[in-house]
Amino acid sequence: MVTLEFILIEDVNDSPEQARKLRDIALDLHAHVNLIPYNTVDGLPWKRPSVTRQLAFAEVLDRAGVSVTLRREKGHDIAAACGQLRLKTERERGDSPVAEAVSS
Repeated sequence: MVTLEFILIEDVNDSPEQARKLRDIALDLHAHVNLIPYNTVDGLPWKRPSVTRQLAFAEVLDRAGVSVTLRREKGHDIAAACGQLRLKTERERGDSPVAEAVSS
């Protein structure tokens, strides 16, 4: 089975309309969807959607028969989740991951 990894970012791609678009793609591919709430990182403009919004997004998929998992990782609340520690380390060393990502 194909698995789609989808990062939920507040006010970027967490709307019911986006959920319906993803639902259609997942159904066409007979895919499982892993929903990954964005890990908020200091200095970057994006935010994690509320739990209510995350659940509403997942429910659109589930009601349509799409196999879906909403990831619940540990460490987000103490800035130790995926991406958060890396950015902190690179900033301490003087690296600029945002500049690298833009120039790539």
